[in-house]
Order: sequence, then structure tokens, then C-alpha cells
Amino acid sequence: MPAKDGSLRNIQYEDLGRLTYLNAVIKETLRMYPAGPSTDRLAHRDMQVGGYFIPKGTIFWISLYTMQNLPSIHDDPAAFKPERWFDPDYLYLRTTSDRVSPYVRHSCQAKPDSTAGDSSHKPRSDSKQSADDSLVDVGKQTRAAAEVKEPLNQPKRWFPFSEGPRSCVGQTLANMNVTGTLATMLAHYHFRLAEQMGGPQGVQESESVAITLAPSKGLFMHAEPRLIM
Repeated sequence: MPAKDGSLRNIQYEDLGRLTYLNAVIKETLRMYPAGPSTDRLAHRDMQVGGYFIPKGTIFWISLYTMQNLPSIHDDPAAFKPERWFDPDYLYLRTTSDRVSPYVRHSCQAKPDSTAGDSSHKPRSDSKQSADDSLVDVGKQTRAAAEVKEPLNQPKRWFPFSEGPRSCVGQTLANMNVTGTLATMLAHYHFRLAEQMGGPQGVQESESVAITLAPSKGLFMHAEPRLIM
């Protein structure tokens, strides 16, 4: 990290919450390209979701990638706009003003016990989940949002680590690692996409899903050292 005298110093934990724009960039990247692009759930009872009947025992697949790139949830979803996350309340859909699909409106009105369970994992305790939710993002904007009591049944528009008691248990560590690593690397290097990747469009066309979403043959970039006076 740049020090007051212009030199570089090691990044500290306290720095993570001050990197407002970097955190917004990370959040927008995970919106467009969630590392875990899908999940599945097991219906523990008969239920209605978005007008569809789902019988008890059904395992259904949920595309987080698709949901986070819908124009009914995000304005201009194909555009990379980190600035949209400067508003801490943007995490939640404002059903009275946003363009929301009938599915989202139906979900917003669902009862708390109408959520489906994971097909392979046991739920964590409420106290553990509450602690994890408060640490999901180390950025200033998200911490400010965490201080506000979450609206009951208010649907979210960002869930790259899934959502609810069966969300990714490592998301706090993942956010800290990504933020700290990127801040350290960007302090030392400029990065430029290698020609062999075929530009941004080539990167998108090489997307492949195994367990996670990633370019099928890796991501090649040029790292050019910054001149530190």
C-alpha cells in the first residue's frame, strides 16, 4: 500500500475497509461472473415458486449466473459498472421502484419457512449465520449496509456465494484474500490482457463451468512493474 512518504508498505487489515472502489469492482465482477455460478436445493415439502408447483423431494438447479445478469434485476446488466455498489442499499431489490419480474415479487411475498434446503449440507446455527453475514464484505459500503437491520423477506440482487444458512462458509475468508491480494498486486504492477486471450470478448467466449466458473485455458496477462519513486 502507498505510504504517506510515497513508498510502499505492507497492507494491513484496517486498509481493507478503506478500499471503497476496489471492493465495488470485486462485487461487480462477482455479479457478472460468480465463481460458483449455480447451486441446487432440495424441496422439503410441496411448494409454489414463481407460479410453478414443486413437489416434496424435488432437487432443482438454480443458476446464480443467470439471475445476477437479468435486466429485471440490474439496469444494463451487460455493462461493468462498479459505481452501482456505492449505494449500500443497492444490495436489496426495491420492489416499489425497481423493475422486478413476477417471480421476484412472488418470492418477496413468500413466507419465511417457504425456503428450500440444500441437498447435501446441514444448516448452521442462527448465531453462526448472523456472525458470518456481518462479515461477508470488508468494504466500507457493505459494512454500512450490514449495520441496518435486514428487511424481512426482502429479496437480494447479489448472491455469488449462494444465500441463506447454506451459503458458502468460506466467503468471509475469500473476500479478505481477494481484496488483500488484488490491492498488493495493483500497488506493484499494471496489468494488461495478453493478446492470445482475444480481448474481453475472447475471455467471455472461453468461459467454462466445472465446479467454478473460469476461462477454459486460463487467463494470461502482462504484468508491468510500476515505477515507485
